Amino acid sequence: MQAAMTAFSATSSAAELLDLVEAFDIEAAVQRFAPAGVLDLPNRGGGLPTELVGHAEIRRFMRALPKLFARLTFVDRHYHQTTTPTRAIVEYRGDGSTIAGRPYCNRYIAVFEFDESGALVLWREYFDPLVIQEALAPDPA
Repeated sequence: MQAAMTAFSATSSAAELLDLVEAFDIEAAVQRFAPAGVLDLPNRGGGLPTELVGHAEIRRFMRALPKLFARLTFVDRHYHQTTTPTRAIVEYRGDGSTIAGRPYCNRYIAVFEFDESGALVLWREYFDPLVIQEALAPDPA
């Protein structure tokens, strides 16, 4: 008798990825991306790249998170499965504190797109860049 196959769920896969990031399990999060996967941050400021392509670029970006944040959780998550089975829209709030002890609370909306094998091909995340800028600003001298 064959074991029942578990159906792919874009919303469940997006939830698992957010869980990995908030646990700062960076390598596991990076491995969820397809080799040429894209982390697209259209609102990222400071002249920094808004599109990170491939494991190396995404890993470099994500490895900075535990150096910037003492704690980061994604709360008030609302998942929306689209009519495309491999795409989900997620609304959530980042709640945490920086290494410097500043509070961090930002609102996000993200599009997660997976390929047929379940690998993440696109994570497009919208957030308020001013909130990040204020939370991570150096202390005035």
